[in-house]
Amino acid sequence: MNSAQSASETEITQGLTQQWIDDRVLVLTFHSTNRANVKVWVEHFTQIVEKWNAERPFLYLHRAMQIGLVGLAPYMQQEGRAVMRLTQTLRGRTAIVVPRSLVSETMGLFVRSQPAGLRQRKVFSDYSAALGWVQEYQNLGG
Repeated sequence: MNSAQSASETEITQGLTQQWIDDRVLVLTFHSTNRANVKVWVEHFTQIVEKWNAERPFLYLHRAMQIGLVGLAPYMQQEGRAVMRLTQTLRGRTAIVVPRSLVSETMGLFVRSQPAGLRQRKVFSDYSAALGWVQEYQNLGG
């Protein structure tokens, strides 16, 4: 990993951090996926998207270090849909990184079932593969 990629994480709230990689890729990491963190994530993410210059591709990596049943809870699904709608008109990619499990497989089905608009979205269990896929968008002329 080069020095630009190893930018330090900023704590948004206990259990949620933010990192910018190469000043192009937003990485939000859940260290705990409780309801309070989901609420903060939605508010923080909304602020970023509302200020985003639509001429620039929006490259986002959503990382859940631990995922429990909250990932399947109606509240998380409702908030996830709202966040996905926010970015539909922004070119770019969203990678969702979750530990491999039945929950992650179910989450993958949920993500694929949502309208994507101009975005490409994909679920990964490997952070490096997800980051490479998101960064590849720039190389494809995005």
